[in-house]
Amino acid sequence: MDQIEAMLAQLGLEGVLGDGGTGGGGEPGEDEDAPPPPAALTSFDLDGLAAKIETATNIIVMAGAGISVSAGIPDFRTPGTGLYDNLQKYNLPSPEAMFTIDYFVDNPEPFYSLAKELYPGQFSPTPTHYFCRLLAEKGKLLRMYTQNIDSLETLAGLPSDKVVAAHGNFDTAKVITGPNAGTAVDVREVRSAILGGKPGWEEMVKKYGGLVKPDIVFFGEALPPRFGQLMAQDFPQCDLLLVMGTSLNVQPFASLIHKVMHDVPRSLWNREMVAVCAEDTAAAISRVGGFVFDGDQQYRDVFCGGNCDETARATAEKLGWLEELDKVIAVESARFRSESAATAATTATTVVPVPGPDATAAPPALAGAAAPALRVTSGGVGVGEDYTNEEVADAKDVVAEFISVGHASGLWQGVLNTDGCDDADDFEILLSLMCSRVAQGPVSAFGCRTTTNDGDGVGPTYTALHGTFDVNSSKVQLSSCDGQVVFTGYLELCAASNPTLSGGNWRDDASGASGTFTCTLASSSAENAAGLWLGEAAPDAALAHEVPLNPIKWCLVHRSNPAPGQPAMYGVGFFDDAGDVPGNPVLFYTLQGSCESGDQFLKVYEPPVPAILTVAYTGVKRAADGPAGGGIALVGAWSNSLEGTTGTFVASLANSATL
Repeated sequence: MDQIEAMLAQLGLEGVLGDGGTGGGGEPGEDEDAPPPPAALTSFDLDGLAAKIETATNIIVMAGAGISVSAGIPDFRTPGTGLYDNLQKYNLPSPEAMFTIDYFVDNPEPFYSLAKELYPGQFSPTPTHYFCRLLAEKGKLLRMYTQNIDSLETLAGLPSDKVVAAHGNFDTAKVITGPNAGTAVDVREVRSAILGGKPGWEEMVKKYGGLVKPDIVFFGEALPPRFGQLMAQDFPQCDLLLVMGTSLNVQPFASLIHKVMHDVPRSLWNREMVAVCAEDTAAAISRVGGFVFDGDQQYRDVFCGGNCDETARATAEKLGWLEELDKVIAVESARFRSESAATAATTATTVVPVPGPDATAAPPALAGAAAPALRVTSGGVGVGEDYTNEEVADAKDVVAEFISVGHASGLWQGVLNTDGCDDADDFEILLSLMCSRVAQGPVSAFGCRTTTNDGDGVGPTYTALHGTFDVNSSKVQLSSCDGQVVFTGYLELCAASNPTLSGGNWRDDASGASGTFTCTLASSSAENAAGLWLGEAAPDAALAHEVPLNPIKWCLVHRSNPAPGQPAMYGVGFFDDAGDVPGNPVLFYTLQGSCESGDQFLKVYEPPVPAILTVAYTGVKRAADGPAGGGIALVGAWSNSLEGTTGTFVASLANSATL
């Protein structure tokens, strides 16, 4: 009993086993030998949970960083990928220092730098967020208590009165040091300053005479008063507790799981079990503390292991809400991308020239530059020299031209070095970097690598690559759909030559190989017509009423005279907002040409689309003056034998930002 009481004391539950203590619903005088109360669920699985949701009217959700991981925001503690494992570049005394108020006051730069990467408006809500919105719309959600500072609950459309940001968020901000401490600052101004990098936030600090911090709760700060007020009001009313994507390591948030009454069901949605009672103490504290997911003492707790989004979709399916959930996700995701694109269109792009290829140090900053941005090579400028007005003007002209075109697409050719090998290999990658899609995630860079058929009966092989192009840092990140092949590099623009990817690194986890690369965009020609192709695939007239038009967005090369073993055509493409595979807003495919015939290729989808679904393109030929105004177009027929559909297509080389 002493051991049990000590554990309860650590939970802040002193006395619950003594005279008259209730401990959030426990009966007076309970001990470890008492039998559990009657089962609170019809079954301890998803069916039982769904049945309870159908009748519940006061559901409380407790959410952690795990529900936002699929949005691209890292959680805190997952080994290797968690935020705390990836803060080395900030040289912190400990990972927790990033969110410690005393450290922030002494050294604000690390937090402001991280805040720029994670600032709300760059990430869209996840299916789990939209599932919680459905709970609210159906009158079942009493409150959502979240540890997250990303404001994705608000973006997902949950009413503000239904959300308690236990650790604060970016929705408000104030001055915290100096004579104006406590003064509220418009969050739009704060956002602009933080996204402007060090010059931006330093100017904000100078303006207000002290540090300005979003109202995020740091270690060493009190939680918002609203948290305590609503906690005391809500938890006695709760009839179902859903705990999603949290390690339950941070107090006092973690203690909320024992605030509901002892007969209230609780479900943990997480990759792994957390806050589980030790077997020898389960009978005594399961009603007031940790989870019990099996054994004789299980009577109300359900563990749903794995990805939160998968659990949300599976639960929605059990409830008959899946179609409604998918519709909400599609509509809101489209709205988010549209608004993000509008915001990006009004944001000025800073130009930072960089030295020529022989330089070994960073260039001097441009006067008035708000943040690093598109890198522009200036061959005659040495390290440590000042840039002339003419050189800066040239750099801005180069960037302006790139922005107006909207992309850099085609065959990139150069050299590839493999670690441990003395000789470099010729390198070719088909790639499109789309600056006009940067704010429209999740794809702003996509491409394809292929190997030739050397007569050994193997090949050509095709590897689809996709990822992001960050205009602010010029960084390009690409990976294969299975994550085993990874390329990273930096785009450099130059008035005297075509764009270049420099500082490149690559790895292939399947073979264990890795190395470096550099490549330059080759000019498209009549012999090698390569780039971004835009167009439309239309069904035959007889199918027009049941088969929709499909937009074409291909990065493709069409060769008039391919080398032996080389396909005349190959490429890669993707669909936005694909409704055929729920949970996958983007579907990728390779375009695999034939080495024997130059007028056909096959569209082969990447997982999760079944391999059996392919589309054949035949009778492909060039035509002049395509619909996108590129001067060269491809036309032909397509057929989907699995679905029994056929039609025609036209796609032209793009020369504008209509992406």
